[in-house]
Amino acid sequence: MGHACLLFFARLVPVGVINGARYFSATIFANLTGLMANVIEMKTVEPIFAKYTFTDLQHTNFVKTSFNENIASEISLANVSFSYDHSEQPIIEHLTYQFATNNKYAIVGKSGVGKSTILNILTGRIAPLVGQVYLNGVAYSKLDSATLNENIVYITQNPHIFSASLNFNITLGADEDDELMERALKFSGIDATMSIFADGLQTMIDQSGRHISGGQRERIAIARGVYQNKRIWLVDEATASLDQKSAYDIESALLAMTDITLIVVSHHFARPDFLETVDGVIDLNQSAEKRG
Repeated sequence: MGHACLLFFARLVPVGVINGARYFSATIFANLTGLMANVIEMKTVEPIFAKYTFTDLQHTNFVKTSFNENIASEISLANVSFSYDHSEQPIIEHLTYQFATNNKYAIVGKSGVGKSTILNILTGRIAPLVGQVYLNGVAYSKLDSATLNENIVYITQNPHIFSASLNFNITLGADEDDELMERALKFSGIDATMSIFADGLQTMIDQSGRHISGGQRERIAIARGVYQNKRIWLVDEATASLDQKSAYDIESALLAMTDITLIVVSHHFARPDFLETVDGVIDLNQSAEKRG
């Protein structure tokens, strides 16, 4: 700044040139700062992608399959092991389990023992280091992602909410089905709280759902799962933000659905008898103790 003042008082440059230089330099350096921030952000996600196992899909012969009333909704793990860092002790080790058609299961354990990891393996988002996963007897390595998405609904504890109408957030653009929508609204409990949505199903939800509660986000995710009408449900802490009664009602409704295979992960179940009611329990605390 001092040098600029000297140049001005010496009548070597006019004040307009100084202001223009200051403006352009500020613009250039601001953009460079933003660019560097973006580069740093991209580098910070590299360890996240490093955790995932990607397969070479170019030379894979995929098998297309879909559910209908005559095809079982069975999913199974065969000697599956997984580690986010190949040099570490596997978080999942030699796990074999069969989730039979239309049965209900719970996966329990303290934080960090691999509950959500199992669900991510079952969705096909990550691949096991050892072993195989099967859908209706067909190995995941032979199935494309579209087939898995068509057959499996995955409800997470942090569901994504679109900046769109409540209707779109439930249907995800699928064909309109009034009967299915009514069932989804009733099952999720949205019908009982519809008054908070001023324009009903056409209410716009802005900023990715920032202005709705965690419980409302989870109700929308559950309604979305019902509307998709798929046969395998993977539920990861989906009632964590609901009150005790609402969580109890949804757990009871999930257990009462006779036409789905249900796999639920949770730290705490609203129904005291949930673990006694399901057909099978995977207790990862026991596996962690063995590894320890």
